[in-house]
Amino acid sequence: MATLRNDVLLLGAAVTRRSNGVLQTIQESLSQGVAITYRDDQVVREPLGSGAAVLTFGGAQRQMLPGPVGDLEAARLASGAANVVAYIADPAAPGSGTDSCAWAEVVAPGGHIAVAELVTGEGVRATAAIAAETARRVLAGAKPGAWTPGQLFGADFVTDATGAQVTVNGQRAK
Repeated sequence: MATLRNDVLLLGAAVTRRSNGVLQTIQESLSQGVAITYRDDQVVREPLGSGAAVLTFGGAQRQMLPGPVGDLEAARLASGAANVVAYIADPAAPGSGTDSCAWAEVVAPGGHIAVAELVTGEGVRATAAIAAETARRVLAGAKPGAWTPGQLFGADFVTDATGAQVTVNGQRAK
């Protein structure tokens, strides 16, 4: 992905059910009492609840909080974005929907906005499929180093591994 400057990358995810690992991550991040984001390439810590938002994706409005999750750093490294916020579902908000989904909005220099959504079906199954396909490809001889699966295997990796659907600006991708 090309490096952008003076940009904003916002991410959100909603899952059909949370694994014990996800619940522990949320609990630990919330117990720290801070939201972590990137602003002008610098880590910014703010009081918990700062930046709370209602985002619409996956066919529903969702109460979200900025959270210090792995998606934050992965998105910053993969995109080169100077300003990144990764949202987690507000644990006090009721869940909705039968599919797990992810949402991203990019505001590029000049103000162009692109919105993408990924709908995976049941999230734990999708995660397992991604892990299994990653292992298969690494064992088949992927280049060495530390990469996100998307960096190593390309933009279509998740959809190939899971059959997920992607839309960009409301239009189905591919």
